[in-house]
Amino acid sequence: MTIEQDLLLRRTIPESILPPVPPLLQGVGRVLVITESDSKLQAVKDLFDRYPVQRGTWFVQPESHTLTQNEAPWDNAVLVSRDKVERGLVNLRRKYGPTTLVVASDIVVWINGEPNQNLSRLPRLEPGQFEQEIRKFQTIFSREAELMWDVATAVSRPGLKVTSADRHIARFAPINPDRIAEEFYRDGAGVMKRNIRIQLLEQFPDHILEMGTVPFTCVADRTGEFYRGQEWPRPLRTRVPDANQSVEGILRQIVGGLPVNGRLEELLSTGPNTSANGEWILK
Repeated sequence: MTIEQDLLLRRTIPESILPPVPPLLQGVGRVLVITESDSKLQAVKDLFDRYPVQRGTWFVQPESHTLTQNEAPWDNAVLVSRDKVERGLVNLRRKYGPTTLVVASDIVVWINGEPNQNLSRLPRLEPGQFEQEIRKFQTIFSREAELMWDVATAVSRPGLKVTSADRHIARFAPINPDRIAEEFYRDGAGVMKRNIRIQLLEQFPDHILEMGTVPFTCVADRTGEFYRGQEWPRPLRTRVPDANQSVEGILRQIVGGLPVNGRLEELLSTGPNTSANGEWILK
């Protein structure tokens, strides 16, 4: 559907039956989604279907993340998502138009306290590297393992730069090595386009012993930088698991990029603040 068709459809729906526009979206006339992912773009479209906002349908791929001095640390989802937004904002400079909201998201997976780089970030895959990755997972999951999914959504609009980020943690029981190989080979093409570790949630939910969620503010400061020595919080088993969390909820956030479990409403309730001086807020 084109923007013109979308606007025509909206004119047939009385705004009185639409929910009030939350502070984050008030005055916004255009939305720019920094992504190449259909699922992330669709998640944002679905969100703005709930409000009388003219949403753009732009795909924008920021400058490739080559190993340059300006690259955000790949192991920090907050900084990478913000970097995507900043690169997208460059495309808007000196271009006049309605008030624009820019959205980007990122995910980083940690396994037993170590961040794992996406295969898609590698310039090229060496012969045997895919098989080596699977063997690594078979070894790790031959015993209990603890995984973290850092998921960050960064948003910028005039007078506001805010990031909503959470750290989801799951402890897995041992997984049969043959099952790991079978599932990862079956989705080889998908593995190369997205984080290989997502399959652990999709294919092995029956192996999850317990789950919990830690707001990113527990491990990082306002700027998104990790507190020294706090990248890996205390083991999950020492905390009370989050009864409201679910595998389905985490997957929706990872695949669609937007916060879940009430965190989206918290993000939408944040409005412009002239005293922020262009600094990023972490929620």
